[in-house]
Amino acid sequence: MEESDSSTMSKASKLKRDSDDVGWETAILVDPTNFNNVKCILCDKVTKGGISRHKFHIAGIKGREKILNDAKLREDVNTSLPTIDEEEDEIAIIERGTRKRLRNVGPMDQFARSINVNDASVTLGQYGPAYIPPSQYQLREPLLKAEVERTKETLKKQEEEWKNNGCSIMTDAWSDRKRRSIMNLYVNCKLGTTFISSKEASNDAHTGQYIFEYVNDCIKEVGVENVVQVITDNASNNMAAAKLLELQRPNIFWTSCATHTLNLMLEGISKLPNFKGVINKAKSFTIFMIDLCLKVFTPLVKVLRLVDGEEKPSMGFVYGELLKAKDDIANILKRECDYRPILDIIDVKSKGRLDSPLHTTAYFLNPFYFFKNPCIKDDSFMINNLIACVEKFFPDDQMQHHVINIELQKYVQKEGSFERRLAISACENNDENYKPVSWWDFYGNETPNLKIMAKRILGLTTSSSGCERNWSSFEGISIN
Repeated sequence: MEESDSSTMSKASKLKRDSDDVGWETAILVDPTNFNNVKCILCDKVTKGGISRHKFHIAGIKGREKILNDAKLREDVNTSLPTIDEEEDEIAIIERGTRKRLRNVGPMDQFARSINVNDASVTLGQYGPAYIPPSQYQLREPLLKAEVERTKETLKKQEEEWKNNGCSIMTDAWSDRKRRSIMNLYVNCKLGTTFISSKEASNDAHTGQYIFEYVNDCIKEVGVENVVQVITDNASNNMAAAKLLELQRPNIFWTSCATHTLNLMLEGISKLPNFKGVINKAKSFTIFMIDLCLKVFTPLVKVLRLVDGEEKPSMGFVYGELLKAKDDIANILKRECDYRPILDIIDVKSKGRLDSPLHTTAYFLNPFYFFKNPCIKDDSFMINNLIACVEKFFPDDQMQHHVINIELQKYVQKEGSFERRLAISACENNDENYKPVSWWDFYGNETPNLKIMAKRILGLTTSSSGCERNWSSFEGISIN
């Protein structure tokens, strides 16, 4: 008899897993050599899928197992929250005989995963047993409205910046993982980028008129007097919208995305015979050839990083840095027959996109470039673009005359505060401390109208890539 009891206990111990998992308090193995089949000691139900599936059975989750008697569960089972490791292990489940992997709803899951349940429990416990959580109505109405108002309050600094120094409207259309066509609008100033709106446009034709109307509504919301430019990529429908904007809002610029333009440059250069082979067969080429290829691409990649970043407004630098990149490429390749095809591609892609009146005037009004090379004023193309900018900013003829023939001359001739040693030394180095907008804010007081125009131009971005970059973080959020 004792031997029989001993044998039974030995068999039971083998069927009972030596684990801290709470699920084994109500389960045993059917076969000690097979961890997949688990038997419930409450109802003798056998489930396939290990202890994770058994816990779904115990919890009575609809669609997986029938719900057990609630009183029986409360009497026999003490439930506990899984640890992060257990949660990861339980992602893979068995459902209806088919193995499926639970996938995240969207990018915001990374923030939900980082919540410490224990800390949340302690915080809730501080309210005591009388704490009543907010109702669905409170969450959807008063609490949500209060949060919206709090968010608006935090955006007041940016809105004030739009008013004082102008801003850019960025728009972009893209397709999410559900193949929905989504259009969104952002406003950018030197303080950062602000989301304005988005809408699903899967069933709409993205014509120039359609895009213009969407952007025009945003211009009205932000304030016509605050908007300096609209930035989009170079698609034909966007260019059609640009023409409509020119007709209805002649004082606002429509600018091509610098990131898109630079990518087109790099793509065009990569297709040249001298580079296509290196890229396609890099492993079989000499180190010298690969190194030469990288040296040619590096100057343009530096400009790409400038316009695609958000460390400082790039409008005041993109034209000057593109000129420098062309000089660097010519110096690397030495022979004109080698570098001319590359420079031609850069010139073709940048024409009308990165050499617009806005870009060249920003170059002219950035003392980092102009004080080093005053001969810029002798370039007729540069001066004509500068005059076109003044005409857009100041529609009044007398004001145009005053800005160009009086105030601008003080800057060109380095008169008044512009001739001070501190003013000149403050713009000698383009480092993390140099900000053209701040320079004009401090040294441009004797030319107040030119100062306003310079600050509004030099504080602009040149790329709409931030529009897509920011929106992609919220792909998992409903837009309805």
